[in-house]
Amino acid sequence: MGHWQQDKRVWGTYNYASGGTYQGKWKDGEQHGKGIYTFANGAAYRGEFQNDDFHGQGTYNYGFPSKSRTNKSSFSKRRLLPAT
Repeated sequence: MGHWQQDKRVWGTYNYASGGTYQGKWKDGEQHGKGIYTFANGAAYRGEFQNDDFHGQGTYNYGFPSKSRTNKSSFSKRRLLPAT
């Protein structure tokens, strides 16, 4: 589901077999640009993606109501970068 240009998805939603869902921008078949990835356990990353990975500014919410915690920071290859 989404928007396509020249037979390539540029925006849309994809539901993964793992139970995760990505909604956002795509480039050459990969998550790229702004989007939201929600994991099956309810945790979610909202921010920038590059080449199918969290990359750039974003917010990660751990998604457990009793232990809800949010990190707002920079990410690279799905890892939180240390504050500078």
